Amino acid sequence: MSNCAECGHVLRLSTGPGRTRAYRGMQGLAIPDSLEYEECDHCGARWMTDQQMDIMGDALEAQRQERLQLNKLILAKRYSYAKAVQTKQSAVASGVFSDNGRARCRSANAETRDVCV
Repeated sequence: MSNCAECGHVLRLSTGPGRTRAYRGMQGLAIPDSLEYEECDHCGARWMTDQQMDIMGDALEAQRQERLQLNKLILAKRYSYAKAVQTKQSAVASGVFSDNGRARCRSANAETRDVCV
């Protein structure tokens, strides 16, 4: 075992599930369970080789992209629902629909019968 360059305490080998870290503004992304690296119990510094950093970076970026896609789907559904509500409110305000969601019938002109719009 080696000593931490940050605080001088002993480094331990870190591996297994339950490890997370922030990456590019996203919190709680999982570090791959199989990735081993040295970590300081005292200050929390992580010490990795370039290869280990590449493995972790690829895994974190994949999770980030997954979350971004999920967020896009959620926002698209919220937007389409909000747009539907806005459209209905506009229709109610213009007199096309009543408040109960049924179409209102209006006379097209005095000579014709009622037409439902």
